[in-house]
Amino acid sequence: MVAKAWGCRGTKAKYYFTVEDDDGNEEKIWRCPYAILKNTDVWQVMKYFRLYRQGFLPTAGGVLDQPMKLMEALDFLSLVLPDYQEEAKKREKAGEKFQEKLKAKSNSGRAN
Repeated sequence: MVAKAWGCRGTKAKYYFTVEDDDGNEEKIWRCPYAILKNTDVWQVMKYFRLYRQGFLPTAGGVLDQPMKLMEALDFLSLVLPDYQEEAKKREKAGEKFQEKLKAKSNSGRAN
Protein backbone atom coordinates (compact mmCIF):
# COMPACT_ATOMS: atom_id res chain seq x y z
CA MET A 1 0.00 0.00 0.00
CA VAL A 2 1.30 3.44 -0.92
CA ALA A 3 0.23 4.99 2.38
CA LYS A 4 2.28 2.44 4.32
CA ALA A 5 5.30 3.01 2.06
CA TRP A 6 5.02 6.75 2.79
CA GLY A 7 4.95 6.08 6.51
CA CYS A 8 1.26 6.96 6.89
CA ARG A 9 -0.16 4.63 9.48
CA GLY A 10 -3.23 4.91 11.66
CA THR A 11 -5.40 7.96 12.19
CA LYS A 12 -3.31 9.79 14.78
CA ALA A 13 -2.33 13.28 13.67
CA LYS A 14 1.32 13.48 12.64
CA TYR A 15 3.29 16.36 11.17
CA TYR A 16 4.54 15.43 7.72
CA PHE A 17 5.85 18.57 6.00
CA THR A 18 5.29 22.26 5.34
CA VAL A 19 4.16 23.69 2.01
CA GLU A 20 4.58 27.26 0.88
CA ASP A 21 2.39 29.08 -1.63
CA ASP A 22 3.56 31.70 -4.15
CA ASP A 23 3.05 34.48 -1.59
CA GLY A 24 5.34 32.81 0.95
CA ASN A 25 2.52 31.69 3.26
CA GLU A 26 3.34 28.40 4.95
CA GLU A 27 0.93 25.65 5.90
CA LYS A 28 1.80 22.56 7.90
CA ILE A 29 0.44 19.31 6.53
CA TRP A 30 -0.76 17.04 9.33
CA ARG A 31 -2.26 14.37 7.11
CA CYS A 32 -0.60 11.69 5.05
CA PRO A 33 0.13 13.21 1.61
CA TYR A 34 -1.29 10.08 0.02
CA ALA A 35 -4.56 10.54 1.90
CA ILE A 36 -4.83 14.05 0.47
CA LEU A 37 -4.06 13.06 -3.12
CA LYS A 38 -5.46 9.56 -3.51
CA ASN A 39 -8.99 10.58 -4.50
CA THR A 40 -8.13 13.56 -6.68
CA ASP A 41 -8.11 13.86 -10.44
CA VAL A 42 -4.48 15.01 -10.22
CA TRP A 43 -3.45 11.71 -8.64
CA GLN A 44 -5.26 9.75 -11.35
CA VAL A 45 -3.69 11.80 -14.15
CA MET A 46 -0.22 11.33 -12.65
CA LYS A 47 -0.81 7.58 -12.45
CA TYR A 48 -2.00 7.50 -16.06
CA PHE A 49 0.94 9.65 -17.14
CA ARG A 50 3.39 7.12 -15.71
CA LEU A 51 1.61 4.34 -17.62
CA TYR A 52 1.35 6.53 -20.75
CA ARG A 53 5.13 6.98 -20.75
CA GLN A 54 5.44 3.19 -20.67
CA GLY A 55 3.16 2.89 -23.70
CA PHE A 56 -0.13 2.05 -21.99
CA LEU A 57 -3.47 3.86 -22.34
CA PRO A 58 -6.23 3.63 -19.70
CA THR A 59 -9.08 2.87 -22.11
CA ALA A 60 -9.14 0.09 -24.69
CA GLY A 61 -8.27 1.31 -28.17
CA GLY A 62 -5.92 3.95 -29.50
CA VAL A 63 -5.26 7.58 -28.70
CA LEU A 64 -8.49 8.73 -30.36
CA ASP A 65 -10.48 6.37 -28.11
CA GLN A 66 -9.19 8.04 -24.91
CA PRO A 67 -11.06 10.81 -23.08
CA MET A 68 -10.03 14.14 -24.64
CA LYS A 69 -9.42 15.85 -21.28
CA LEU A 70 -7.11 13.06 -20.20
CA MET A 71 -5.13 13.21 -23.43
CA GLU A 72 -4.81 16.99 -23.07
CA ALA A 73 -3.53 16.57 -19.52
CA LEU A 74 -1.02 13.91 -20.61
CA ASP A 75 0.10 16.09 -23.52
CA PHE A 76 0.56 19.05 -21.16
CA LEU A 77 2.65 16.95 -18.76
CA SER A 78 4.75 15.71 -21.68
CA LEU A 79 5.43 19.32 -22.66
CA VAL A 80 6.29 20.69 -19.21
CA LEU A 81 8.17 17.72 -17.77
CA PRO A 82 11.41 18.35 -19.72
CA ASP A 83 11.44 21.98 -18.53
CA TYR A 84 10.80 20.89 -14.96
CA GLN A 85 13.56 18.28 -15.14
CA GLU A 86 15.98 20.86 -16.59
CA GLU A 87 15.17 23.31 -13.78
CA ALA A 88 15.61 20.55 -11.21
CA LYS A 89 19.06 19.76 -12.64
CA LYS A 90 20.01 23.45 -12.51
CA ARG A 91 18.91 23.67 -8.87
CA GLU A 92 20.84 20.51 -8.06
CA LYS A 93 24.01 21.86 -9.73
CA ALA A 94 23.61 25.19 -7.96
CA GLY A 95 23.27 23.36 -4.66
CA GLU A 96 26.40 21.32 -5.39
CA LYS A 97 28.36 24.49 -6.25
CA PHE A 98 27.12 26.14 -3.06
CA GLN A 99 28.23 23.12 -1.01
CA GLU A 100 31.66 23.20 -2.73
CA LYS A 101 32.03 26.90 -1.87
CA LEU A 102 31.08 26.23 1.75
CA LYS A 103 33.56 23.38 1.93
CA ALA A 104 36.33 25.49 0.37
CA LYS A 105 35.58 28.37 2.72
CA SER A 106 35.59 26.00 5.69
CA ASN A 107 38.91 24.50 4.60
CA SER A 108 40.50 27.93 4.02
CA GLY A 109 39.39 29.04 7.48
CA ARG A 110 41.15 26.06 9.03
CA ALA A 111 44.41 26.87 7.23
CA ASN A 112 44.60 30.29 8.89
